[in-house]
Amino acid sequence: MRELERESVPGRVCFRFRLDTNANTVEGILLDYIQCSQYHPSFSAKEMVLKALKAFWLPYAYDDCQNLQVAPTFVKKLVREAILSLKQHIRELELMFEIESETSFPLYMAPAIPIPSHQSQQQPTNGTTDKNSDFAYDHLAIKSDPF
Repeated sequence: MRELERESVPGRVCFRFRLDTNANTVEGILLDYIQCSQYHPSFSAKEMVLKALKAFWLPYAYDDCQNLQVAPTFVKKLVREAILSLKQHIRELELMFEIESETSFPLYMAPAIPIPSHQSQQQPTNGTTDKNSDFAYDHLAIKSDPF
């Protein structure tokens, strides 16, 4: 699988991402959702991907791009806009899925809640299929600082 291709054309960036995965995986479900306009008729797949990439990675890209003469105030503006976009998305998820806000500490510092194996077989585990897992949400947990 070729994950990324970059073609060099003066003044342009060509970026392609190709992933072939099983439909019933986390990635397959996500990519199917992004590709199907029936779920989100007001956004194209391209718009959805770019919005997510900009919110998550754009400040890092500008911070790392040393050949551009960019004012620090501009980068800070990008950082603020990215944070606002991510906060709005968090709030949208909280409202949509009726989850109380738990933003008193960074998400990557959230403790994993161990569930003994005998309980994990009785209670739903939010997609975990490993019956021997001690953590109900281990496939979602971020085990180290994401940066």
